[in-house]
Amino acid sequence: MLEKLPILKKYLREKWLSTPVFGCVLIGGDSSRMGSAKHLLTKDGQTMLVRTIECLEQVVGSNVVICGAGKVPESLARFKRLPDVPDAQGPMSGVLAGMRWRPRASWLVAACDLPELSPAALEWLLSTRAPGIWASLPSLDGSQYVEPLLAHYDFRARPLLEQLAAQGNFRPGRIASHPKVRIFPVPPHLQAAWRNANSPRDLKNDAF
Repeated sequence: MLEKLPILKKYLREKWLSTPVFGCVLIGGDSSRMGSAKHLLTKDGQTMLVRTIECLEQVVGSNVVICGAGKVPESLARFKRLPDVPDAQGPMSGVLAGMRWRPRASWLVAACDLPELSPAALEWLLSTRAPGIWASLPSLDGSQYVEPLLAHYDFRARPLLEQLAAQGNFRPGRIASHPKVRIFPVPPHLQAAWRNANSPRDLKNDAF
């Protein structure tokens, strides 16, 4: 019986990892601190939206959707666009939009205000997937403070998020205390990917 355990574990892992992975880019409207929509601001001649999409494409291929109410250039019309769900607010409405659209998918969620987002950071997030882990929430300092807007959510985490939304709590990071959710310290060489831009100065080449 014991000799069969490694085979069973391998099967369970392969089954878990067979779930298709989609990338969700969260966009919003005008940003008061930025003065305009973050996803349309540029860094190195490229909009934040395009930069985020290109990073996700390198990891999940064409399985990228744009979630939120902001304007999107015609040049990106090939990507699926999902409106915010009406029964949630903030980034939670975008996360749930994606999860409701593809209820059996695994999701890499990325906000549109991460100038140093990298495929390597996304690959690291995917590497945390394992049987029994419903969501991987990164921590930059090794504490219980998590970064839920560049994180991985398995479809099994959706009921947790739906429950929060039904309670009027629209902070995805609140699921961190659930036993099926894991907090992972971000390796030091990848931490820049989680630094968000809150002002035009943050998008300058020397800001990071």
